[in-house]
Amino acid sequence: SADCEAADEAETGGPAETEGPSLWTPEEPAEEPPVTTAPAGDSAARVAPAPPLRREAPLPPAADMSSPRVTACAETRQGARLLEENTRRMRENLQRLRFENRRYRVRPHDGAEHSEVLCEGESTPLQLESRKKFEDMRRKIAALEESTDVERQRLKMEQQEAEERRRAQEAFERKLQEQVERDLREHREREAREAAEQSAREDEVRQALAERCQRRREQQLQEEERSRQLEEQRQGVAQARWQQFEEELERHWAEQEAEERRRLDDYARDRRRQFEEWERCLAAERQRYATEAEFCAAARRQEARTAAQADEQFYAPQRETAPGPWPSTASASATPSPPSGSPVRGVSGRLGPQERALLKELQSVQMAPREIQKAKVKDLLLRWHPDKNPGCPEK
Repeated sequence: SADCEAADEAETGGPAETEGPSLWTPEEPAEEPPVTTAPAGDSAARVAPAPPLRREAPLPPAADMSSPRVTACAETRQGARLLEENTRRMRENLQRLRFENRRYRVRPHDGAEHSEVLCEGESTPLQLESRKKFEDMRRKIAALEESTDVERQRLKMEQQEAEERRRAQEAFERKLQEQVERDLREHREREAREAAEQSAREDEVRQALAERCQRRREQQLQEEERSRQLEEQRQGVAQARWQQFEEELERHWAEQEAEERRRLDDYARDRRRQFEEWERCLAAERQRYATEAEFCAAARRQEARTAAQADEQFYAPQRETAPGPWPSTASASATPSPPSGSPVRGVSGRLGPQERALLKELQSVQMAPREIQKAKVKDLLLRWHPDKNPGCPEK
């Protein structure tokens, strides 16, 4: 049996314990398959356990499942897992075949001694057929182990390529992150500069606006002061004209009143002289026809009239210097019309219709009291003066 075990080891390329190291390095102790032992007396009956599988490293929680690096790693792990499963199944089949082979060789039937004697002399057809099957099975196992080694080498190369891609991806991501951080820092610095420039521009605009407002207020104050001065000058000129007009009107009224008083005095003097003449005539007639009693009454009336004339002569100068109120009686207001040679009648021929209507209104109150004349003149001034009616283009 020792010779058979040595032949098996030579055919399989060495004992099971001398197989090459597994591709996956265990991170945690994995469960080892149970060791199958042959009966006592067989030292080579121990079967080597299958190498433990490497546990897959979990993905980081923040990894992006759609990134190329994660996809490549997942594909690599899937291929490695499938390869490990195939390797494990092949090793189990190999161990099962070895165990069956050794079991038949370690535990022979009762005629083993006879079989050994026959083997030394000649081989039976059944043993030749079994040995041929064993040879075929050993060749298949050797081919499977070679394909397993080739697959292991390919897997190692894929793992190295995946590691290189991972390192390149990490370097690219690190470089990209540094570039993004640098761009972000430059962007923030640029935003800070732009904010400072915008603040400076806003301050300049605000200062310019304040200066413009200040200049506008000063200009408005100057214009208001100029307008006020012009208005004061215009009002002063208008007031001077109005005062001059009132003085001329007062002088005209004084002259008119003096003329009226002179006419009244002349009229009274003419009436008095005529009345005296009539009285003399009446007295002469009475002296011829009247009785003595009637003559005495006429003499008393003559004395009263003479006293009235003396009083009139005494108080007349005082009334001229300080004229009293205008007489309101009908006899006093009934004054004669101005003479035909008055300048008013000559001027009215050269006036327009509106001016002629204004002159007629003035002449209508010519014989009225002084207060009525003043009210009428002020009313006409307010209606026709341009300073009092600035909105009327005709005046």
